[in-house]
Amino acid sequence: MCSETSQTDSEAIWRCEGCGKPIHENDPHHAGVDVELCPECAPDWSDMLATPHLFMNADDTEMTREQVQALVDRHLAAGGSLTDKLVS
Repeated sequence: MCSETSQTDSEAIWRCEGCGKPIHENDPHHAGVDVELCPECAPDWSDMLATPHLFMNADDTEMTREQVQALVDRHLAAGGSLTDKLVS
C-alpha cells in the first residue's frame, strides 16, 4: 500500500495509475509513456528485463532486449539490484 504524504491532494501534479496516490512535484516516481507510478507501484529492473518492449527509448521507440540487457548489466555492475525500483 502506498504511504501518505504531507502535501494535499490538491497540490498533486499526477496520480499514480496503480493505486491513485497523489504524486507531487519532485516526488520520486516512475514516468512512463502516458503513465505516472508511485515508488510502490513502479516497475523494478527485473520487470524491465522480463518485458523490454514495454520500455521506451528517448525517441519513443521500443527498447530492444539487447538495449535493456546493457542497462541492467550496467546497473548491476554499479552495485544495483534487480529489485531496485525504476524511479527518479
